[in-house]
Amino acid sequence: SAPTGGEVWNPLSSGRTSILFRPYYRDQDVVLPETDAPYAFETLNIQVGLEYDNRNFRANPSKGSYQKIAVTRDWGALGDTKSWTFGEIELSKYFDIGESGLFRQQVIGLNAWTGYSFTWQEVDVPGLGGPVAVNRPPYFTGATLGGFNRMRAYPSNRFNGRAASYFSAEYRVIPKWRPFAHSYIDETLNLDWWQISLFFEAGRVADSYTPELFYEDMHFDMGVDLRFFIRNSVVRVGAAFADESWQFVAMIGQPF
Repeated sequence: SAPTGGEVWNPLSSGRTSILFRPYYRDQDVVLPETDAPYAFETLNIQVGLEYDNRNFRANPSKGSYQKIAVTRDWGALGDTKSWTFGEIELSKYFDIGESGLFRQQVIGLNAWTGYSFTWQEVDVPGLGGPVAVNRPPYFTGATLGGFNRMRAYPSNRFNGRAASYFSAEYRVIPKWRPFAHSYIDETLNLDWWQISLFFEAGRVADSYTPELFYEDMHFDMGVDLRFFIRNSVVRVGAAFADESWQFVAMIGQPF
């Protein structure tokens, strides 16, 4: 069918606007090196937000944009959980730069994301020798970077703090040459196309939400992905590299 968005930016006539409502539960125990004892990270929260998806093809956009604003709240309903509130904004933009002799599609994709933990507090606890953060999201959610989609060269949740900023740029191309065309592999996988993506990322977390969050002391990485459109889904495999680590990533779906 024809694209639902991408031609003009107008929520009244182009794209789809959605109200988001997402319940979420996760319980994870982590062994603390200081005490060699497990510590529970548990959350039962609800995210409410507004999303405007003006991309021309959600699985692999070539033009259009995406915007999301959301607030996540945990009321501390579970016995071991403190209440917390986290807000975030995400923006994406795509530019179709046409085809060439080798590529049937060339796209530049840009993505930015930022978030802030509104309820984060630091209190002094006797005997620990320093402040402890309370009323904060668990380390695996909130203002966190690292993993499959943001700062892909770093382990999952490598960076976590009160505030976060993140920027990404990708150059995506779909070659005209198909390595498995008219073969048993192509028929079995139903492979429509494959894509090469070169990407660059920058991001950081901080203790406060100030202008410096967006340009000072940034962490950087870069990498390359091979992506395959198999049975109407994008499968991606690739590697990302940073100054302190590198990762091989295999995942379903575009990172943005």
